[in-house]
Amino acid sequence: MTRGRAGYTVQALLFKHPTFFDRLRPAIESLVQDPHPAVRVAAVAACLPVINVERDLAVALFLEASAGSAAVLATREARSFVRYTYRSHLDKLLPTIDFMVTSELPKAATAGSTWVAAAYLVTGRLEDRFKQCIAGTPPQRKGVAEVAASLLGEGGYANAAKATLLRLREDSDKTVAEVVARSFKQLDLRQITEDREAWRQFARSKAFQADPTHLLLALKKQAGDLLPFADCVLAVATTFAEELSEKALDHARG
Repeated sequence: MTRGRAGYTVQALLFKHPTFFDRLRPAIESLVQDPHPAVRVAAVAACLPVINVERDLAVALFLEASAGSAAVLATREARSFVRYTYRSHLDKLLPTIDFMVTSELPKAATAGSTWVAAAYLVTGRLEDRFKQCIAGTPPQRKGVAEVAASLLGEGGYANAAKATLLRLREDSDKTVAEVVARSFKQLDLRQITEDREAWRQFARSKAFQADPTHLLLALKKQAGDLLPFADCVLAVATTFAEELSEKALDHARG
């Protein structure tokens, strides 16, 4: 679609030449009003470099382009835009985030919950909404888990992220459990020695059973003495001997 491609062309031009904004503004304003969702996704892409030029206007254009469309809001372009604006314009974005969280489109609900969780875990805001999402539908819980997993390796947010993942470690939804399991990619192994009980619990959890790979790889990378990780290693062994015994035998048989 020609108009859709135009949006990405505008994006590239504005990232390279921000001073072109005044000349390109009419094109962006036309794109955000297009009736076709695919064109409005491209309009959202074009709004991204506008953040660096006129942030308030960029948010206003984004809200117009995405208004009432879960399909637009579920896209990578929309997620990128909100990522760079939710801290400065949370109040403006909040009605849209609420719309996403309650959407029947799973990707939109996950994306909305992502921003609720980010607002809470990073800035301390939206606590009530966060509590609703972490106890909500599988797509909502997945959004919370994704943010917590991404923050587990960030020193300032690691404790809140760890507490969130511990709450989700026994999630009955396989997709959520797998997100929690993948969080070990971000894990600083020193956290295991500092909070042995927490990681022992992880090693006995449904999340670990869903995908034990990432914790095992994290332990494998540990150089030197494994004694500080003994509780976690023993819990891993117990899980394989009990809950994962049949799976381990199938793997050994090829």
